Order: sequence, then structure tokens, then C-alpha cells
Amino acid sequence: MQSQTKKKFNIYVKIVNSNLCEENKFPFNKKFNLYTIKINTNDGQREISRRYTNFYELHEKLKNKKIVNLPKLPPKKIFPSETELFERKQKLQKYLNSLLTRDDAYKHNEILEFIEMEKEHYLMLKDNVDSLSTNENSPNLEKVKSFIELKKSKSSDIKIKKNFFYSNFAISAESSDDERVEENPIRSLISIFLKNLNYNPKEKCKIVQDFEEKLNVKKINHVFQRDEVYKLLFGDNFEEGFLGGLIYHCGRIDENEIGAGKCLEFLSKLMDYQHNLDCEFFISILRLAKIPQIKSMKLDEHLKTNKKKVLNSCFTILKAIVHEEKGISINSILVDQKIIEKYCKEFY
Repeated sequence: MQSQTKKKFNIYVKIVNSNLCEENKFPFNKKFNLYTIKINTNDGQREISRRYTNFYELHEKLKNKKIVNLPKLPPKKIFPSETELFERKQKLQKYLNSLLTRDDAYKHNEILEFIEMEKEHYLMLKDNVDSLSTNENSPNLEKVKSFIELKKSKSSDIKIKKNFFYSNFAISAESSDDERVEENPIRSLISIFLKNLNYNPKEKCKIVQDFEEKLNVKKINHVFQRDEVYKLLFGDNFEEGFLGGLIYHCGRIDENEIGAGKCLEFLSKLMDYQHNLDCEFFISILRLAKIPQIKSMKLDEHLKTNKKKVLNSCFTILKAIVHEEKGISINSILVDQKIIEKYCKEFY
């Protein structure tokens, strides 16, 4: 049998040219260098043009997001010599390549927007290096392909907002409930899942596993809607009462520690792009939760179990929802100072 070698994912940029341009701004004519950047990837080459100001704006956006280990951007000089211009071109090239080879490059829209590449395209290139890929953490290629097809779709039922997708049914009141269920079978799947979690707390591990398997099958050609995400995270009100969502069941650690850990693991997958292409949608909605709701997940108690999968799930969730500007900090979520000190390096 002929052995097959796995291609390595590759993205590399080279500044191939620099032209002096003039910008007419009253009362002066401003001169600047416009860089021609060649982008090389597994599926070919293309070119974009950027000026230093574009690099500077990108760097400032990333700094404002408090991204760690950013490469150093070369400073701008008012009257640079030819030697300094050449050196700056080399440093800008190195700067951009450093950003693109980061493991978390796909998580920062600013980087991909700078090179005019869709996040789904980037992930597909990264995952489609070989059909024999065995990396469990790599995105599902079929899901990526289906999302690209959705993005190409001209259907009025699909709206695109930044990097997540949702259908008009999520915000439209024109369709009846019966029509919506028919259009979106995942909604009924979520309802059954919540009922099983609430009525059979001792069977949580099996319930979560079965739901995840069914969801993976259904999700190939489906995009999550806003009300589905709310229901899955926060629960559902119905005539006879209330069904708790994943946040609620993550906190039921005293009732069923293993089951609560399984809910936490599943929630962390929903927060991770490598498992869920809608993760930004989930994260943005989870951040709408009040601090008491987030605390109700009892992440302190989960961290104390010191189980590897549980720890990784906690770190994924914390990194996803911590947002200083929204008042969601590590100290506002965790109350045990010893836990914060023990794992603080994982949070930043």
C-alpha cells in the first residue's frame, strides 16, 4: 500500500514591492509608501496593497484587545533614508508573518481582515492539508465547507453578521411556531435534551454524549439561531415550569459531579472554534449573563477536582468569557483566591 505523506499547512507573506504614492489632502500633498504584499498559501498566491498606516491600525486594535506576545511593529520615521525604508519593509514582512503563524491567528478577525481572508477559508486550508489528518482538535472540514457554501448562498433566509451566521427565522415573527420547528429540527432536539437533563440527572453523561452525537449529524447543514443558543445555555420556560440549561447543570456538581463535569466539557466545546464554528455567537451571548449566573457554574469547585479534562474545560470557558470592559474578570467569577493563584498563568 502506497504511503501518503501529510502536507504541512503553510501561509507566508512577502513584501515584493514598495511604491511612493501621493495623497492630496488640503493644504498639503502627503507622500507615503504603498507596499505590495504577496500572500502564499496551500491553494495559491494573491496580492494585496497596504501602507504603514494600515499596519499601525492593525497593531493598535490587537493591543487594545490585550493580546499577549505581539511582535514589535517597526516605528515610523518622518524622513527615512533608503536604507531605513528597506529595513522597515523587511521588519513589516516579519511582523505580518509572525501574526499569521500564531496558533490563535484564526481567533482574531483583525488579522484575517488585514489579508482579506475569510475565517472559514483559513480554517479549511489549515484542516485540509490532508484527508488523513488525525488531529482531534482540528475543525471539522465538512462543517467548514458547508459554512462556505452558506456564505456563497444568495438566499434571503441567510444573514451574515461578522463571522457568525443565523437565519431570518431567529428574528422574524412572520413564521408560525410549527413552521419554525419544521425549518429547524435542532430546536426540538434541544428541547428534548433539556428535558432529559432535568428529569434524569443521574444519566447526564449519557444524555450529553447522545445529544452531542445527534447534534454533530444535524449541524452539518444547520446554523444555530439566537433563540436556540439562549435555550441551550440558559434553559427554557414552558407551561409546567422551567428547564435549566447547560449553565445551570454545570453547577449541579453536588448532585452529580461526573455529570456536571460532562456538561462543562460540552459547554467548553461550544466555546471553541475548533469544535464549533458558531463559537463566537455562543461566547457573545454567554457574556450577556449576569455575574451570579456565571458563578452558578461553580468553576471553583470544578477546578478543585484537578481532573485534566475538567481543568481544560474551565480554562477554555474562562478565556472565552472574561471581558474586562464588560466587567467580567477572573476575580468576579472565581471566589477562591487559592484557586486563582494556582491557575492564574492559565488565564492570561
